[in-house]
Amino acid sequence: ECRGVKILSQLGRLLLIVNTIQGLIPVDTEPSRKEKSMQSDKARFCDKVAIVLGVSNENSIGGAVAGRLIREGAKVIVTARTAEKVDAVASKIGAVGEVCEIADERQVGELADKAIERYGRLDVAVNCAGLALMGYIDSTSEEVLREAVDVHLIGPFFFIKHMARVMESGGAIA
Repeated sequence: ECRGVKILSQLGRLLLIVNTIQGLIPVDTEPSRKEKSMQSDKARFCDKVAIVLGVSNENSIGGAVAGRLIREGAKVIVTARTAEKVDAVASKIGAVGEVCEIADERQVGELADKAIERYGRLDVAVNCAGLALMGYIDSTSEEVLREAVDVHLIGPFFFIKHMARVMESGGAIA
């Protein structure tokens, strides 16, 4: 029965991002160890340049990733689909904000080029763009499905393609 099949793509994406972040950014559980690591973590991403795509608010996964990278010394460019959202987050966390639609290859390519123009390099690129699609498959419109494919399949292809194009050896894309 179609009604029993729910679209849970966001949950799978969240788990992938969390696992990636855990590998990229260590999570400390002991307070004394955390205090020690905070001193060394400040230099961990010092002089590194990062792009975090999909930072619609400070409390999103992208917002958390960007904030952590900044606290650890990185220069960060954050992106969202709308200027008002990205500007609000960027000013609050101390990042540079850029508008970027992940499914628009031209915009993604320009974003990669802006990192090079502004900082001369790109070391880390994290894609946190996603749509929360919860509902029944038989009531999902073609328009919603196409938007999901753009954001979760086509866009990440463009993201990897253009971030890798400008990165030097040793960069990381998540």
